[in-house]
Amino acid sequence: ANGEVKPVEQNQANVNANSYGKITEILVKEGDHVTKGQLLMRTEDVQQSANVEAQQAAVKTAQADISAQEANVQSAEAALRTAQADLAQSQAKFKQASDDFNRGQQLLKDKLIARQVFDQRLSDFEVAKANVQSAQARLGQAKAQLQQAIYNRDMAKARVGQNQAQLLGLQNALAQTVYNSPLDGIVTSLPVHVGENVVPGIQNAVGSLLYQVSNLSIMTVEVKVDETDIPNVKLGQTADVLIDAYPNKTFKGHVTQIGESAVGRT
Repeated sequence: ANGEVKPVEQNQANVNANSYGKITEILVKEGDHVTKGQLLMRTEDVQQSANVEAQQAAVKTAQADISAQEANVQSAEAALRTAQADLAQSQAKFKQASDDFNRGQQLLKDKLIARQVFDQRLSDFEVAKANVQSAQARLGQAKAQLQQAIYNRDMAKARVGQNQAQLLGLQNALAQTVYNSPLDGIVTSLPVHVGENVVPGIQNAVGSLLYQVSNLSIMTVEVKVDETDIPNVKLGQTADVLIDAYPNKTFKGHVTQIGESAVGRT
C-alpha cells in the first residue's frame, strides 16, 4: 500500500495568525531546531502596546483615586466623631440649662429671684435647646457624608477592578502579536516573510499559516490499504516500509492504528 510519511499527529503543529498586522520579525528559518516556548516571530504591535500603556495609566489613576477616597472616608469618620461629641456636649449643656430654668420658674413664682435673672435662665435654656438641634443636624449631615464617602470609595475600587480586567484583555491582545514554538522540534514550513500582512481566522476560515513545527523523533506512515487486504492487517503487526528517498533501505515499523471508515476514491 502507498502512503505518506509524516510525524505523529500530536508531534506536529501549524501556527496561524492570531491578529491582523504586518510581520515585523522572523527569528528562525525553515529547518531550524527549536524548543517549546522559543520566540519565533513577531507581528506589528504598535496599537496593542499603546492600548496597554494607556490602560496601565488608567489603572494607576483609579488606584490613586482609591487612596483619595479612603482619605475622604477617614475624614468623614473623624467629622462624625466630632459631631457626636458636639451633640453630647450640647445635650449636657441643655440638661444643665433646663434644670436651671425649671428651678428658676419655681424661684420666680416664690419671688426669690429677680425677673431679669429668670429671663437670663430662659435665654440660656433656649440657646442650649437650639444648640442641641443644631448638633443633631450636624450629626445627621456627618452620617450622610460618611455614607457618601464610603460609596465613592467602593465605586473607586470597582473602577480599579474594571480597569484591571480591561488591561488583562489588552495585554492578551498584545500577547497575540508574539509567536512562540508550541513544541520541541524542527521548523518544517515557513511560508511567510517579513513585511507580509497576515489575518486571523474568522468564523469557519482559519487564519494565515505562519509556520509549522514538527517533532521528527517518531515518524508514522499513513497508507491506504485496499479493502480486500484490510482483514489481514492487525494492530501491532510488523511492517516493512520503503521510502523513495532511500531506495535501497527497508525501515521496520508496526501497525499502531487501523481506520474504521473507507476512504472515497475522490
